[in-house]
Amino acid sequence: MSYYSQTKASKLIMMAGISLLLVAGISVVYLYKEDAKARFMAAASPGNAAVSADGNDLIIHRSLDGHFWINAEINGRPIRMMVDTGASYVVLGPDDAYEAGFEVDMLDYSGQAQTANGIVLFARENAESISFGGLEFYDTPVTITKSEMPGSLMGMSLLQRFASVELKADRLILKLND
Repeated sequence: MSYYSQTKASKLIMMAGISLLLVAGISVVYLYKEDAKARFMAAASPGNAAVSADGNDLIIHRSLDGHFWINAEINGRPIRMMVDTGASYVVLGPDDAYEAGFEVDMLDYSGQAQTANGIVLFARENAESISFGGLEFYDTPVTITKSEMPGSLMGMSLLQRFASVELKADRLILKLND
């Protein structure tokens, strides 16, 4: 075999190897594109609800911590909340309640709830408005705890106002009522 033939064969093998690597790389990107997209969306805009193309759904991407967080406004004040279908109400810790304009020192904390962290004292109130994702809800029942919380909760007292709540991969889809 001549030198020219060996060089040509080496180039062919190298080109075949590069082509194989490109095909493998494209396949990996294609197979994991949804996961990559979800991670990008969670990192790029954590807590922001996106409206679907048809305008019928609000889509919340799973955050990197595994939860669904939403940047809401309660009584016109920004409050970051975790969407929690296991919570009966919108639940605010004392700091977020104060930020939302509630007089936390004047509330009647006579309610008791059993939680994973033990018994919690709470007060019942109504939020004048809760808004997120371009929607605004009025006169929503909330509970305000006397104890600190790592984050406020968006529970069923607000979520029940949607037609449905659906978990699909790394997205929480809130379907709007007609």
